[in-house]
Amino acid sequence: MLSLRILLVFCCLGSSLCAVDYYLDSIHGSDSADGTSEETAWRSLKRANQENYQPGDVIHLRSGQVFVGYFHSNNSGSEDQPIQFKSYGDGPKPRIEARAQAQSAFLLENVSHWIVEGIEITNTGTEPQAKRRGLLIKANAGGVYGNIILRKLTVRDVNGSVSKDKGGGTAIRWEVSNKKQPTRIDRLLIEDCHILRSDRDGIKGMMEPWDDLSNLSTRVIIRGNLLEDIGGDGIVPIGTEGALIEYNRLYGARQRIQNLDTHEGAHYAGPSVGIWPWSCKNTHIRFNEVWNYAGTFDGQGLDSDFNCSGTLFEYNLSAHNAGGFFLVCNWSKHQDSGQSIGN
Repeated sequence: MLSLRILLVFCCLGSSLCAVDYYLDSIHGSDSADGTSEETAWRSLKRANQENYQPGDVIHLRSGQVFVGYFHSNNSGSEDQPIQFKSYGDGPKPRIEARAQAQSAFLLENVSHWIVEGIEITNTGTEPQAKRRGLLIKANAGGVYGNIILRKLTVRDVNGSVSKDKGGGTAIRWEVSNKKQPTRIDRLLIEDCHILRSDRDGIKGMMEPWDDLSNLSTRVIIRGNLLEDIGGDGIVPIGTEGALIEYNRLYGARQRIQNLDTHEGAHYAGPSVGIWPWSCKNTHIRFNEVWNYAGTFDGQGLDSDFNCSGTLFEYNLSAHNAGGFFLVCNWSKHQDSGQSIGN
């Protein structure tokens, strides 16, 4: 494979168009093949994880097939040549089944310029495990990462912990750490995805430290997604400036959580709301629907939460949510300590 890459680079000297299409076929492929055509496809994600991808490369999974394992990459594309991960051939979406072999079934770490489209992802273990993820975007190495598109994905059956305090679990998640050096994401689009039976959360961000609003991620858009049967929170932007959350639908959250009607059960699971920002500025939440949240801790459709300013909710629908329509909250101890700007 190295000799092929060297040959391609030599042939493309003087041109920005030096990209390779890679193919995976879990039935007919071979990891000893070069992977660069349908006839010479790789067989496994393990082989795909070994490749050093370059701008413009495309990783194709054969439709209708199951790929057991996980996909992890720290390679970046370029502004005009993103790396793409998609399907080929006819049939249902190809499915990545992590089966708890990794904490995250699909991980992009410190990367920019990616398009992930038309793939199904599951991560189900024999027992629930805290911090289990479907797809995770991680940024912690300093600088700005982004221009990442997640589109038309199905992420389902991620059995993390239903307990917020124990670490939860998430279908689609981004994490930004500023502990060592300033890091943020610019341009993240999560669009037209279907999330089903995820514990604990659907789509969620995280920023560390959470109380520092000096280097927020920008141009985050979460649009047109369908979330069903989520164990906890639905959509939670954290650590963003000017995020847009629109045209999403959330149905039937926390319906599977046992003993949610008891004090012990509710506090074990922790509070949950359909859509809410935290540690954000100027979040715009519009044209969303949230139906049938179970439990009253918290159980609202929408929430304007603390350490935020400029949050705008408009044209949203909340129906049959046990906690009601709308929560507005603050936590005075964090405001008194200077950790929170209030709400």
